[in-house]
This record gives sequence, C-alpha cells and structure tokens, in this order.
Amino acid sequence: MATDIKIEWSGFKEFEDLLDQIDDDFGEKDANNILKNACRAAMKPVLETARVLLEPHIDTGQLIKSCKLRPENLPAKTSIHCTPHPQW
Repeated sequence: MATDIKIEWSGFKEFEDLLDQIDDDFGEKDANNILKNACRAAMKPVLETARVLLEPHIDTGQLIKSCKLRPENLPAKTSIHCTPHPQW
C-alpha cells in the first residue's frame, strides 16, 4: 500500500538571506551565539512536552531530570548520542 506524500518548502531562501544578514551585521562568533540561543529557545517547548509525556511512566524521575537541551558535540558524560548517517 503506497502513500503519496507531498511536501512543499517555502521561505527557505528568505531564511538563508536572514542568516547571511545576521552574519554580516554581527560577525561569525556573535551570529553563532544568536542562532544557538534561538534554537535553544525554540526547542524548550519540545523538551517540556517530552517531560510531561514521560511523567506517568517514570518511577524515580531520573530520566526526566536527564532530559536537557545541549549541543550534540557536547554530550553528557553518561549519555549515548546517535546521529543519522550522512547519506540519510
């Protein structure tokens, strides 16, 4: 049973232009910090939702406490990260 899915992208060119403008206006280091903080702020609702969904299934709360926003290249010492294969 095949399902046809249509995905339409819009606004990506404008987003790339905005990233270039931020880089030009603030410099590379400040632009990276601006984007990092923006991504962190954008992911907070996802983190909160994950914690709420975990709550009824967790006895100790240790898993909920371990759910944090952190860069992939700076993992927690006890966590294992899986990244997609570059061809995916």
